[in-house]
Amino acid sequence: MRSTLVLLLWLVCHLALVAQRDTSSDEKQFLAGPGFGLDHGGIGLRVDGRLTPGLGFIAGAGFNTATIGWNLGLLYRFMLSRPIRPYASIIYGYNLAVRYESGGGRYVSGTNYYGPTVGAGVEFWTLERHRFLHLGLLVPIRTEEARAMIGKSWPVLPTIGMHF
Repeated sequence: MRSTLVLLLWLVCHLALVAQRDTSSDEKQFLAGPGFGLDHGGIGLRVDGRLTPGLGFIAGAGFNTATIGWNLGLLYRFMLSRPIRPYASIIYGYNLAVRYESGGGRYVSGTNYYGPTVGAGVEFWTLERHRFLHLGLLVPIRTEEARAMIGKSWPVLPTIGMHF
């Protein structure tokens, strides 16, 4: 928790400095959009901010069928001059949601398990560089407690989203 707060404080300070900088690029500094995946908090919204031309931060929040999920992280984009850009990311936040139901199948409660997740994918930018669609794969690094809770699970999870 302490490291998350330090990271958030660093991001806020850095963004304040970046916001004062004059950029000659016509790309937006912030993009947001709906999507599906851990980086969107489940089914939710992800915000992307540009820290440097290749490095950015991501923050997502949404509903993951059990409760509200969130993630914060960094994203590095390769081949910035092209409309199809590969990326790599590392995020921290929920990477497993467990839903508890009653005997009749009614929702009782849910819980999230937190940890780091690494990922990679491809962004498909529009020609005017104001929107993109991203497709990616995420590999959650789960704790022993989380792995014991679910047993064998998918080692790789998909992510997809549209950003404006």
